Amino acid sequence: MTPAQITRYQRKARVVADAWTALFGAPPSARAVIRAMCVAEFETHLGDARRSWEGEHNWGAIHKRSLTAAERETLDARGISAEGGEDALTAARALLPPTAKDEALHIDSAPSRGHYFVWFWAFPSDAAAARKFLQILVAQRPAVRAALEKSDIADTARAMYETHYYDGLFTDPEANIRAYAARLAELEPTITAALVAPASPIVPAVAPSPSVPAAFVPPVAPSPLPRPAGRGAPLRVGSRSSSPALVLLVSTVLVLASSMLTQAGHR
Repeated sequence: MTPAQITRYQRKARVVADAWTALFGAPPSARAVIRAMCVAEFETHLGDARRSWEGEHNWGAIHKRSLTAAERETLDARGISAEGGEDALTAARALLPPTAKDEALHIDSAPSRGHYFVWFWAFPSDAAAARKFLQILVAQRPAVRAALEKSDIADTARAMYETHYYDGLFTDPEANIRAYAARLAELEPTITAALVAPASPIVPAVAPSPSVPAAFVPPVAPSPLPRPAGRGAPLRVGSRSSSPALVLLVSTVLVLASSMLTQAGHR
C-alpha cells in the first residue's frame, strides 16, 4: 500500500469509530470497525466511488427510496430502461431531478428483477454517510451486529443476506453468500494492515478537506504501541487529539491484526 492509501484507511476508521460511538453510546471493537469498512469499501469504496457516484459520499450503496409511480411513468413513456446502463442513467437523471439534497438516482440489480432505477442516499460528508450506513447495516440489523464480532467473515455475509442488505447476482442464496464473503475476505487483510501501520510521514494526516472534516482526521502521535507478532508496524496514536472511540479501537486492533493477517493466506 502507498502512504496515501494507508492514510485514507486510517481516516475512514476514525469516521467509523466516532459514528459508531455516537450511534450506540459505546466504542466499537476493532473487528467491527474492520468488517464494516470491508462492506463499505466493497460496495462504494467507502464513499469514494467515482463516475456517477462522485461527491455523494454514499457508504455501502444504501437505498433511500423507490421511484414513485409518476417517476416510473415518466421513464416508461420515453422508453428509458435501467438495462441501458450509464447512458440510460444519464437520460433518467435529466428527466427526474432529485426531490431532496440527500438523494441521487442510480441503477441497482437483483436476480429477481434485473436492473432497476432506485434513489440512493447522498451526503455532504463521510461523517454523515457513516452514521446512516451504520444505522442501516448494524442498528437495524441485530443479527449483522452480532456477526461482525465472529471470527468467520462468512457469518457477516450470511447475516447481511438473510436480513436483505444485498441481493447478490445468483438465484442460489448460498452462491450469493459465498461470493460476498469472498470479496470481504479479500479486503480484510489490507484494511487491517493499514490500521496497524504508522501514520504516514509523507501524506499530511491533518489536512482537512470538504469531504473529510478535520474532526475525523486521524492523529499523529509520538508513542508507538507494540507491533503485532511478525507482521506490520505500530499504529501511532496521540492522546492529544484522539477520540475515546479511536483510542479503544487501537488498543484492540493490534491483537486482532496478528490473527487476521496470519489467517489471510488460508482463505
